[in-house]
Amino acid sequence: MSLSEKAIKEFQEIYKREYGKELPYEEAADSARRLIGLAEICYDSWREDCRRKKKLEEFPKGFHLEGVGYTCFICGNSASKEQSWYDKYGIKCVTCQGAIDRKEIPASLAKDKESWYSKYDLESRFNIKGPTLRSWVKKGILKARTATYDGKGVHVQLFLIKDNKDTLPPKKLTESHMVKETKDGKDWYHSEPWYRFVDPHEYLKGYKIMDYLKVTHEEKKEDIVKEIKNKTMKIKEIFKVGGIMQSIGGLAVYLDQNNCTVYNKSKNEDAVVLHLKRESDGEEGNAYLRVQDEFKSIKDQLLNWAFASNSIIGLTLNQLESLDTNLKIEGSGGRLNLHQK
Repeated sequence: MSLSEKAIKEFQEIYKREYGKELPYEEAADSARRLIGLAEICYDSWREDCRRKKKLEEFPKGFHLEGVGYTCFICGNSASKEQSWYDKYGIKCVTCQGAIDRKEIPASLAKDKESWYSKYDLESRFNIKGPTLRSWVKKGILKARTATYDGKGVHVQLFLIKDNKDTLPPKKLTESHMVKETKDGKDWYHSEPWYRFVDPHEYLKGYKIMDYLKVTHEEKKEDIVKEIKNKTMKIKEIFKVGGIMQSIGGLAVYLDQNNCTVYNKSKNEDAVVLHLKRESDGEEGNAYLRVQDEFKSIKDQLLNWAFASNSIIGLTLNQLESLDTNLKIEGSGGRLNLHQK
């Protein structure tokens, strides 16, 4: 992306006016290009959203989405082409949509994530492990809604606040907090669980979940966060790299790990979507980067790094998996800290 010298100097002036310090020319040029790239992505996303809403006028009950790279708003799984469903509640996979049609779960869950807890939410916010959670559900301590595979098995279990209104607090009360720490003159950020800032029993007084939890203000998180070796990490050690995706055109040979490269990126709440192109015929498709479960407490920081990183551009997926990120994730006192060399 080419910018005029005048545009870059205007960006420097705006930056100085807003933040009170000079920004070097090369850094200003890079920041301005990124800002324009982000604006283009936002504009494209807005146009696509408008197109979908227009199509809903023709198909008010919903329709399958074209292309690949979408994520279900409920279970978080991939939802592309015939495996996707879009209606006034947003994007869902056909399995979750089937559960909605069978009234196993309400459609509104896709639009209002603050109204329910997932299994991951309960573990990350209250340190409730799988065996304990299953026991609580069996005993009736927590009530779960189960989305099945066409009426059989368990696709995903969700815990609606309205079903557990005397037990589970509003999610906004249990959000983690970003904490700034200055080391060697540099500012570093990491997330801390809500209960490190309050007396948990007093803070959530009146919610029955506190009757079953043994939480103290001094509780450490060694059981939640394992120690990470003091080394820089590769992409495949931090992220799950999306599998082979069919080309958007749908007629050409599948895009694979080696015959296409990343030419652009976009970002949603759960992933960085990689836009791929095959040089031989211009066919395009998408893959994704999702944060490994063990690093979910710093998910936002990692996704922001991946979205901003220029080193990803031009790589095949195989090359991407082995890319050295220059990121170092340390486990200290049961918390994760992210550093960049």
